[in-house]
Amino acid sequence: MGYTALLTTVTVFRYHVWLATGWDMGFNLQALWLLAHKGVLAVSTYTGHPVLADAASYILVLLAPLYSVGGVGFLLLLQAFALGLGYLFIRRIAEHFGVEAKWSHLVGVIYLIYPTVLGANLFDFHPDVLAVPLLFAAIWAALEKKWVWYGVVLILALSVKDTVPVAVMGFGVVLLVRRSWVAGVLTLLAGMGVLALDLFVVIPHLLHGSTTQWLAYFGGLQSAPSVSLGQIWRDPLVLLHWVKELRSWEYLAWLLGPVGVLIALGRRQALSAFWVPSLLLMETNLLASPGVMTDPLNEFSLMAVPFLFVVALEAQRGLKRFGPAVRNASLSLPVVLLLAFVWHVHGPDWSDRPPNSQALAAAAVLIPRDAPVVAPNALAAYFADRPQVNVPSTVIGRTLSRGTYVIFDTADPLSLVDPDPAGTDGEVHRAVSAVGIARVVFSQDQVTVYRLVRRVKLPSPGGA
Repeated sequence: MGYTALLTTVTVFRYHVWLATGWDMGFNLQALWLLAHKGVLAVSTYTGHPVLADAASYILVLLAPLYSVGGVGFLLLLQAFALGLGYLFIRRIAEHFGVEAKWSHLVGVIYLIYPTVLGANLFDFHPDVLAVPLLFAAIWAALEKKWVWYGVVLILALSVKDTVPVAVMGFGVVLLVRRSWVAGVLTLLAGMGVLALDLFVVIPHLLHGSTTQWLAYFGGLQSAPSVSLGQIWRDPLVLLHWVKELRSWEYLAWLLGPVGVLIALGRRQALSAFWVPSLLLMETNLLASPGVMTDPLNEFSLMAVPFLFVVALEAQRGLKRFGPAVRNASLSLPVVLLLAFVWHVHGPDWSDRPPNSQALAAAAVLIPRDAPVVAPNALAAYFADRPQVNVPSTVIGRTLSRGTYVIFDTADPLSLVDPDPAGTDGEVHRAVSAVGIARVVFSQDQVTVYRLVRRVKLPSPGGA
């Protein structure tokens, strides 16, 4: 509860000082608003496709009515609480393995400040966080042979995102190794079935056969999941192309380093079947083209975390006492880990607080709740509860209707230089600020709000 209170306070503060982003917080907030008001086939104006096509996050349907009541604060509270629950499951799983309470407490504390957990917790809201306690619960239920509970939490976990089935398939292998034959086969089939349903039925149907989303993440493979799987079958060495990239090894060091230290301190064997699901998840991320999937401080690696910590706990099986040297080294690990995390995130995530937040808040009040809005990525999350909201890179080459509000903050160094290669904020700004296109309805502290008085066709990327 203390962890939940602390992390909720920090993330709510982060949101209220205008540090939330459009492509993470904004997209998810609009998705929840649309699902609550327009149903499961609601189309996100960020992508132009139904919101469930983004990652098959069916659990958003359950969250939508709760968001309607509790708002952003509820989501941030839920996120901190969901990740905090991992500590309790670590203590219960440690009891199953016969690990001393003091040691399991230390492992739990390290989990709470583990880079992926803390990084995902402090960066906007992602439904991915709900997979962490659900996968922990599935592991605990399987170890305790509580199969009814196991089935319930596994179904819920599979509804979180299209990458969860990858980890679930790996967990099926774990159960087979542990001689839980029926549960292992059913888990393996469930993971394979949901993954096939997501990749070959639901997402292609919602995208009307388009493969652009697959190419965006796995452009280094082939144009479609089935073709990519065929490529891997013919040339398995494709799975190791990432070894040439320094970034890949940095990613693995952040994820595996703390767990490796825990195993070494416990002086027990490191071999465990629980490596399988975590390694499958990390391999999936390493195969992806965007560097964001190999950033250890975001949500893409969360599903591997429960299995990595169970590996650490299983390596301490039966551990009852340890000497002063091990104790001192283990106590220093959380401090070193936390300092490394703070050093890594200091700067772009927390020191870029807008100096003109009062002007931004005043501008937001002037924009009607039902009006279409175009806002830079740094501002879009604050206009999410509406049917039409876009960041500039998603409207390049399109026509903006009369009555659309466009907001810019030129105090933000990225405001007019959007790093997204699909387009630039500057091109949109030049188009809407042309004579006769829009009326300035607000201008203060470098925050400007335009209201279009006529339709305007925006240039294609590069001005073509």
